[in-house]
Amino acid sequence: MPRASTASVPRRSRAAAPGGGSQAWAEALLRGAEAALEAGWLLLAAITPLALDTLHAQPALPKGQILQLVVLLMALVWLGRLILLRRTGASEPGSGVPRRFLVLTGAYAATVLLATVLSPVPAVAFWGGYVRGEGAVATLAYLVLFLIVAERLRTAAQWERLVTVLLGASLPVCLYGIAQALGLDPLTWEQIGPAGRVGSTAGNAIFLAAYLILLLPLTTWRLRQALSPSPA
Repeated sequence: MPRASTASVPRRSRAAAPGGGSQAWAEALLRGAEAALEAGWLLLAAITPLALDTLHAQPALPKGQILQLVVLLMALVWLGRLILLRRTGASEPGSGVPRRFLVLTGAYAATVLLATVLSPVPAVAFWGGYVRGEGAVATLAYLVLFLIVAERLRTAAQWERLVTVLLGASLPVCLYGIAQALGLDPLTWEQIGPAGRVGSTAGNAIFLAAYLILLLPLTTWRLRQALSPSPA
């Protein structure tokens, strides 16, 4: 769990001493970038589980497309923020991605790109097939999102907001799955799946199970918080 911190706005170093107006603009831009990055991962946590396209053969394919687009915008904001920090000489205590994360993420990205180049069909390996769309572009988007969240999710309040959105988005997913199981699905599907397995907005029973299992520890943690007696 992220450590509680109240330092979200970078502190100016003494080496940089531009005019007060420039400093105010820089601080405003940094705060805006900080808010935009958090809004990006909260948006993904809320929309990605619910995205569904019933007009095509792969109803869950838009999830990856939405994630890749939002991560691209977040990466631009992240880079712009880093450039602004460097140009203004601002500093943040304890900021930056841990070195071990950078090394492991870089090694994984290099492996993915090497596998893409050596693939029998590099274009498909890069963009992903029609059925899943999980090519190198999707994998690199996951890695960039991981690095952004690892660097900018700094406070307990941010963590609480993220968990709230993740669990809130799972509620309609679960309700839709229950409706499918009861035969109350308002949408028409070619098949629910073998043995009546439901896929909800994941479009696949296995993917739905993986999504819900990942949220199970967070749900348990929130329930313990709600049921534990509040301190006097």
